[in-house]
Amino acid sequence: MRKIKLTLAMGILAILTLTPSCSKSGGSNQLLALSAALVWTNTAAQYIVPRHSSFPRDVQEITLRHNGQVGDIEFDLKDPSGILQATPASGVLSPGQQIIITVAILALINYKTEELLMTCRYAGALSTEVLVVAFAFALMPPGMYVMSLLSASDPAIPNLFELALLLGLVDAIVRHIGTNRKADHAPILRFTEIILMGMLTLPLTFLQLQSNFWRSKTEPESNVAVNFPPGQGAIGYTLHPDMEVDMVPGDFHVFHSWMRLGGVIPIKDPEPKNRHTYAFVLDSDGSVTNNWKARPTYPNHFWQGTDRWYEIRYNQKDTPGAWSFRVWQVDATGKASQVASAARAIIVEDAIVLVVPKSEIPGPSATWRTTTFVHQTDDLGGISPFLWSGDVEPAISKPMHPVK
Repeated sequence: MRKIKLTLAMGILAILTLTPSCSKSGGSNQLLALSAALVWTNTAAQYIVPRHSSFPRDVQEITLRHNGQVGDIEFDLKDPSGILQATPASGVLSPGQQIIITVAILALINYKTEELLMTCRYAGALSTEVLVVAFAFALMPPGMYVMSLLSASDPAIPNLFELALLLGLVDAIVRHIGTNRKADHAPILRFTEIILMGMLTLPLTFLQLQSNFWRSKTEPESNVAVNFPPGQGAIGYTLHPDMEVDMVPGDFHVFHSWMRLGGVIPIKDPEPKNRHTYAFVLDSDGSVTNNWKARPTYPNHFWQGTDRWYEIRYNQKDTPGAWSFRVWQVDATGKASQVASAARAIIVEDAIVLVVPKSEIPGPSATWRTTTFVHQTDDLGGISPFLWSGDVEPAISKPMHPVK
């Protein structure tokens, strides 16, 4: 068996596998003719980008064309792991015919690359020789997609993003902040399970800020459309802080958490009693002496041991418009107060992305964690029937991640 490895123009890996013929009818020549006649192209980059539509949400396309003069070509596409689905999965191409095949990721709980194998032969050929092409696909997590837009498609972003990825402990025991009861990850609340997180520091120019965000909730930067206007946009749902100030060019920390297990975060929750809290909490100066201490009745509080909170909340009962974004700072006495901030929070399907000026987190030893919490009524899910779900990464008993 001989293998020829090719790299296609769009970064999709193709492997041509030549299998010795079992016939004496010149099968090798037929295989070479087949490889010359069949042309495949990929209409997008290597990463499959979420399309913000109904499941399956992650779609890419392969174009097949028969450029030969004679002989129909049979094709069949399969993923042995069952992760990728091609539509149509098989068919026949006549000379001059072209077909577009859509590729969807059906069940991906971790960020990794999957391989789709395409087997081709001339229809009715006696030879056992086939042409096998392997396409490599990887899902583009929403956080990477947002960072690519922020940085004007900087080609270094995918590699930097992958190097900074941190895995969440799926189905780890998460205790209620007050009762010590284990989180109930009911299917309807499964979107609280954090599977991936990370952060990058990106320099953003005036033009990049202008093309991505409004100056304030009520004042566009210009008359041109931006990627992340306040509220629902084409890419996600963007929140400005209650006490907002203008973003200015400079370095920004971009945090993200990805909860790809139970569907999208509901922008309008069909259950009006549900109250959501998503947060990135930090020890912003690296000092343990001024960190917040929860009351003894909340020994497992997710924000224990931190002094700055970026809090994204949803509460249909108490908050106009349901969603709010507040930034809190803990002072030396342990009191938390809302503070002004130029941060922006973006909900992209099943992910949260937080963009924060580096100047707001000045400590060289700053650390962070990300949290999710959904409950009903004022009891925080702490009394029967214990309707709550949540996650905290890393666990409050573990060291937090460094801000770098």
